[in-house]
Amino acid sequence: MLDLAALKAAFDALHEEWTEPDGLEYGMAAKTIQIALGRAWWDANLELSSTPNEFARNGFNASDDDHWWYRRVVSQLADTLFELRTAEGFDAALNRFRKRPLRSSFFEAHIASQFAECGHRVTVIKESGVRGQDFDFQAVRNGMCVNVEVTETLRPQPCADALAEKLRKKVSQLPSDAPGILALVIPDSWATMADIVEPALGFACTNLFRRSRRINAVIVSWVAGIPTIEGGYISAECFRLYEHPSPRTPMVDLGLVRPRTPIPDMRSLLEELTKNNGRGDVTAESARPKQSSFIAWYHAIR
Repeated sequence: MLDLAALKAAFDALHEEWTEPDGLEYGMAAKTIQIALGRAWWDANLELSSTPNEFARNGFNASDDDHWWYRRVVSQLADTLFELRTAEGFDAALNRFRKRPLRSSFFEAHIASQFAECGHRVTVIKESGVRGQDFDFQAVRNGMCVNVEVTETLRPQPCADALAEKLRKKVSQLPSDAPGILALVIPDSWATMADIVEPALGFACTNLFRRSRRINAVIVSWVAGIPTIEGGYISAECFRLYEHPSPRTPMVDLGLVRPRTPIPDMRSLLEELTKNNGRGDVTAESARPKQSSFIAWYHAIR
């Protein structure tokens, strides 16, 4: 449970002490995480450290790229926890963070929060170890229920066979008698390898669909860091949907499972954000991402 009274009090105190927007946003995100997961968890996982978390990259004297990544993780985790605060099984999601590595817990919760943000009623599923019942969350919208399993690949280079095998192993965690989705998180660096990534993903999904009718689609998720004229970065979150041509349990409207409108292909991502002006020509203002949900909530109640 997220204590909103404590959160508001923490935000009030920050606004009395801070005036710089980026620092204030970071402070609000940090407080959201600390109130949800506890100060001890924050200190062990996200506090700046001489022995940084491999995923969070929260080291002292970090490079510009690592610092951008760290601030992104903190901001997105806070937004994720706030979005999921009313979800059934929210405590189960918090326990995953406390008992498991940050990386896997982060992506599972973040994908679930994307569904919640778009109006789905999300239920986080407690781990059971039972095949067919051990998926990550369930999402319901407009009477349509879909079960979702989240997975990630850490390979530095895309490999079609490895992707196909990863997806194949995950299918059995979803029920065989209900609509199912696999959400695959790929490395951000793959966004610059469109010529080999897209064929590999296409092969893996086609191979999966030939072998199994249990799932309805694969959602591929990745983030691109776009450099701005001011010298910073804009985080662009992207999704790509691969639909099964004949799933066992059809869905009335598969479009409802899309967390956001996907970029048509990876190659067009940079062009889409920079309006074809070339790398580095996008400004922070022109590509400003949506306001974090915890910030919007606070401004609404002040």
